[in-house]
Amino acid sequence: MARSSSESQREVSSAALLDGEATPGFTERPARRFLTWLSVHRFEILIAAVAILPFVVAVVRSIVNGYTPIGDDGLLLLRSRDVFTEFNPLLGTWSSSSIGFGVEINNPGPLLFDLMALPVKLFGSGPGIAIGVAALNAACLLAAAVIAHRVGGRIAFLLILLVGASFAWSMGSELIYDVWQPHSLLFPFFLLIVLAWSIAEGRLKALAWSIAVASLLIQTHLSFAYLAPLIILVGVALYLWSQRAGFAAALRSLNKPVLWSVGVGVVLWAQPLWQQLHGPGESNLDRLIDAASGRYGSMPGFGASLAVRFVGAVIALPPWILRSSFAESIPPVRILDSSGNFLPVAGLPSLFVSTLAVLLMMALLLGSAISLRRLPKSGVLTSAILSASLLLFSVFTIKIMPVGPVDPAHQMRWLWPVGAFVIFSLLLRVFTLPTILRSAPWLVAALVAIVSLANLPMHLVAEGPVAYRDATPSVRSMISQVEKLDNRGVLLFDPSTLRFAEPYSGPLLAALADKGISFVTANEPYVHQLGEGRRYRCVAQWGLPDNPSACGVSNTLSVVSGIEAYAIPDGSERVIFIPGLTPQESLRFANSLKRLEEAGVEFDGYGQPLSVAKGLSEVELRYRELQIQRDRDSVAVFLRPAL
Repeated sequence: MARSSSESQREVSSAALLDGEATPGFTERPARRFLTWLSVHRFEILIAAVAILPFVVAVVRSIVNGYTPIGDDGLLLLRSRDVFTEFNPLLGTWSSSSIGFGVEINNPGPLLFDLMALPVKLFGSGPGIAIGVAALNAACLLAAAVIAHRVGGRIAFLLILLVGASFAWSMGSELIYDVWQPHSLLFPFFLLIVLAWSIAEGRLKALAWSIAVASLLIQTHLSFAYLAPLIILVGVALYLWSQRAGFAAALRSLNKPVLWSVGVGVVLWAQPLWQQLHGPGESNLDRLIDAASGRYGSMPGFGASLAVRFVGAVIALPPWILRSSFAESIPPVRILDSSGNFLPVAGLPSLFVSTLAVLLMMALLLGSAISLRRLPKSGVLTSAILSASLLLFSVFTIKIMPVGPVDPAHQMRWLWPVGAFVIFSLLLRVFTLPTILRSAPWLVAALVAIVSLANLPMHLVAEGPVAYRDATPSVRSMISQVEKLDNRGVLLFDPSTLRFAEPYSGPLLAALADKGISFVTANEPYVHQLGEGRRYRCVAQWGLPDNPSACGVSNTLSVVSGIEAYAIPDGSERVIFIPGLTPQESLRFANSLKRLEEAGVEFDGYGQPLSVAKGLSEVELRYRELQIQRDRDSVAVFLRPAL
């Protein structure tokens, strides 16, 4: 059916307004033009508001519930608070790849801290970091949708909101404001992919923006070091290919965007470059380059077969980016044994199934691209080619990615934004078919509303620091007593008593900094984590710590969790103690233990029953539950004089 002239005029006006281009019909004063813009785009504004509603609801709920960052989130909060202070970070966090390389390296830069600094200073620790991350994620989703509108029109705008809302739904309500890098960078990465698509379609102003977003990603987490530049290069290459008839003119058209991009890059990389040339400590960029070149030895990568299986599990096979995928698609497994040999990986689809699924996905994408060769351009062709490239880049990146010391999921969370864009590309091809194009916006808008509303109730995916959320009451109680550590002089933080991935030390150190209580550390990984300004510098000639008390340090600070928190070491003062069990629970725990011992039950070195006498299963269950609670929620902070 032919469209009326008024419908065509509205679409032209809508595109012009969203692109920021003046048209003869829109030369009114700014206020009137803004009202006209609201009127023209009221449908898009409404659906966009619905799409970001889960971010708003999740943050408000977290603030009402007294959100407290725990574990590594506490360290990220600390460094965000350090911005524009004497401890201003010039680098990112300490990288766990340091363990494999045997040399301390940091993620390249502090842009995430810089972005979080203002909301933290304005709204306080917990609320500020939650507001900052949620605002970043929502802004990236909205920006991606607006860019998609400029490239592919209303249907592209709505589909971007749909797939973005879908993988936010898979993350669950509590991860969309989590500052931990594997979670907080997913929407910025999604935005980078959409920016690359925009570049491929000739929107060259997007190049400088893509450099800005890529800088944030690479500086904050090394897993993007290959992906981000490759995606931008594909966008530029697709643009040049589309302009091959006038290749020289196309190259010239890149001059100004490239100059802007260089300027943006210089500004955003100024702090790491300053640290490299003039800053305190070793030059981090040198160590990163040396690590990449193999100077510190090689770390085993995941290899091609595992890479295909991971990509297949997340992108090519169900449940794709739906609710259960974030928690289940990549199982929490060990990849290497203690000798560095690969272990069988259960819980992933087989190599055969994964290969078939990935090849089928590639065939669908390339098939949609080929079928569009003679149709008007609407961004479908370039999105399909970019998606196919992303599949290849994902396999390549995981293949060479060093196997980390913990389960692999956190190293490849970026697969979800890739999967979201791949699904977007396939849906864009379907919903631009002439037979359904007219009704498509209403259908997609309804799906956006359904998915977004489904993400409003609280849903916790126990990944990263959030996995220890049950310890939050103990963390809050601990940091509420941090004033007890005031007027104790400079504290020497000793991390040797910490358990792996414990949730307490990060928030404690952040609370100390918040109260202006000075602390330093001699532990090299923690120096890289907390900044050179907190290095304990009083070291004897032969590299051994000198007398701390003679160097201005009054007490050594340690944090102990679990059963060890109940015992006070000789010469130490237990300044803060939070028992994981109430007096009544402690009595029930003791009674359960007594009954198991009387029944002749033997225990392993961790206090777990090796066997249970007949008829005592309920006693054993109660004992295990209380033991887990005690070990999780008990924490003590000790001081001992610096001698």
